Amino acid sequence: MVVKIGGRGNDRLIGGRGNDRLIGGRGNDRLWGGSGNDRLWGGSGNDTLNGGTGIDTADYSNLGQAITLESVGVINKGSAGTDQIQFIEKIIGATGQANAIDGSTGRSKSTSLDIDLSANNLTVNGIPGIGKATFTIENFINVTGTSQNDTIIGNSADNLLVGGSGNDTLIGGSGNDRLVGGDGNDVLTGGSGNDRLVGGDGNDVLTGGSGNDKLTGGSGNDWFTFNSKNEGIDTISDFDVHRDLIRVDDRGFGGRLRRGTLDSSKFTLGSRARDSNDRFIYNKSTGDLFFDTDGTGRSAQVQIAKLSSGLNLSASDIVVF
Repeated sequence: MVVKIGGRGNDRLIGGRGNDRLIGGRGNDRLWGGSGNDRLWGGSGNDTLNGGTGIDTADYSNLGQAITLESVGVINKGSAGTDQIQFIEKIIGATGQANAIDGSTGRSKSTSLDIDLSANNLTVNGIPGIGKATFTIENFINVTGTSQNDTIIGNSADNLLVGGSGNDTLIGGSGNDRLVGGDGNDVLTGGSGNDRLVGGDGNDVLTGGSGNDKLTGGSGNDWFTFNSKNEGIDTISDFDVHRDLIRVDDRGFGGRLRRGTLDSSKFTLGSRARDSNDRFIYNKSTGDLFFDTDGTGRSAQVQIAKLSSGLNLSASDIVVF
């Protein structure tokens, strides 16, 4: 193993055949790992990190400020400079920082991203002349997708996931996440935590998951999905009875619901069930939407959502699946 440490100038560090450690320091440095599984630290400055052959790592864990992984191997370090990485298989972001991946900077009209932050995995699809490339990533929190159809999965942190244009799938994970679909017909799932989901343009599917989530469909015909009556109270800011639907899972709600558009006998207006058939109760004065497993029976009603008040909501706005 070779360990080489640069100084304050513009250094050129070259590794050997083993698993080397190259540390650039200050200046605009050029690091080349050679063969072996090498670890490269650029430091501050506009550096070039070339791993060579092997499974090589660009390590920014001690940089002290967030980095952004952009297209074509560019690492934006903010005031610390901009790096170009080549033949790198693993990228470690700065410890304790909101490191980001930004796919919107690319010019390719074919490239898309499959990212799972919880599994530390990044796959870039449709690279011109190459095809697919997979990387290991650590310490990343926020992601912006490409102009194509991306799949982005968060982790336990409070993620900001932005789909951009394209028909994207965004899944938040266990933190208090913000998901923004952008253009296209997107599928947004908050997971656990108190999440905020914004569909944007297109016909989107928004599922808050557990927690008290805030959902905004945006333009288009949007679906707001509830998998259980016990997942918390979701606030839907822009439900439109002429375009949008509320979808509920019969397995998570019970109450002998039949799949399809809700039967009119299962819906009522007011603050409580009026008979044993009622399941969904919309309070037009407050916007509160309740579910009652047995209507006027012994089971207590549960609030599942808060909509705008004064809506002409009816059974036809609710679909059971």
